[in-house]
Amino acid sequence: MCKSWLRGEALRLGHSCQFLPRRVTLVEASELLGNFDGKLREYAARSLVRAGVHLTKGLVKEVRETQMTLADGQVMTTMTQFACVDAIR
Repeated sequence: MCKSWLRGEALRLGHSCQFLPRRVTLVEASELLGNFDGKLREYAARSLVRAGVHLTKGLVKEVRETQMTLADGQVMTTMTQFACVDAIR
């Protein structure tokens, strides 16, 4: 399912499937699923890592089409899909 979604997004954005991202990174400001029980957070983290997702903590400072910058200055080259859960609440 994830691969087909990525393929669809790549095509929607005008990218060839050969340029699909090689790595999915989830940037979380604090704890993944912070409102849930610790065992559930650990299970979710293990499941994501097992699926090939790289987890990192940090605050996103800036998002552009091909990169994002974290508050600590780290720049990640991306085909960015960005969501801010706090903005949705």
